[in-house]
Amino acid sequence: MIRAISSVLFSFQHHLWTLLRSKRVLFVLLLVTVAPLLAHLVTNPQRPMRALVPVSLVLTLGILAPLTGLLMGASVISEDIESKTLTYLITRPVPRWCMFLGRWMACTLIVGVLLGLATWWIGYDIQSMTQGVEVKSKHQIPEGFPLRFVVAAMISGILYTTIAAGLSTFMKRAMIAGIAYAFVLEMIVGNMPGSTQRFSMQYYLRNIVVDGDTSAFRRFGPVQMMELMPPADALLRLGVVWAVLLFGGCYIVQRRQYLLSS
Repeated sequence: MIRAISSVLFSFQHHLWTLLRSKRVLFVLLLVTVAPLLAHLVTNPQRPMRALVPVSLVLTLGILAPLTGLLMGASVISEDIESKTLTYLITRPVPRWCMFLGRWMACTLIVGVLLGLATWWIGYDIQSMTQGVEVKSKHQIPEGFPLRFVVAAMISGILYTTIAAGLSTFMKRAMIAGIAYAFVLEMIVGNMPGSTQRFSMQYYLRNIVVDGDTSAFRRFGPVQMMELMPPADALLRLGVVWAVLLFGGCYIVQRRQYLLSS
């Protein structure tokens, strides 16, 4: 057990240091700053939710968080398969699942921190803009919304990182498959009326943000059409999905025979 933990930490530290020096992280950093900059430019202090709804539910949760997670998660295994450097990793005296888990942790840490800071910046900036401004009740920011938005964005990034990492264990181009899922399947299922939305992660993320009160989100159709769920239940179900995906990735990378051409 001690050896496994040491192996995971070694893989985590090595991959984290490698990522921090890469252009990938710089690109992701620039990507996540799009939301707070756009929110600052388009927000009307008298009607803050008109900007916050599309920035939070569409731009951040629907586009930037998935894209950030997929970009980072794809670096766990698939790029080593494509560049034929995986032999170096799997022939080291370290259990494969430890190597996979440590690399996933490094990607997740970067994604979580960047998305957390970006979404906190959005909430702090808009709340600062509305200080001393008379805002009608229907346009006011719901209590607890900024914190729920931060939590949902971080969870979204972590889930999509895990999806890409899992796909990378058996696909050379995990990024393409991840984009097809996030921006085709999720977009279709997550915006359909009724209980069909339950088959998308966006449904559960929106429930975390909305927290049972859709009055502030009346301009966003998918929220008005969806069946509400307590945020705690949404968190639990997303946690189960995350655990299954992570375990599956560890299992596949440990059991699969990687046949690499020279």
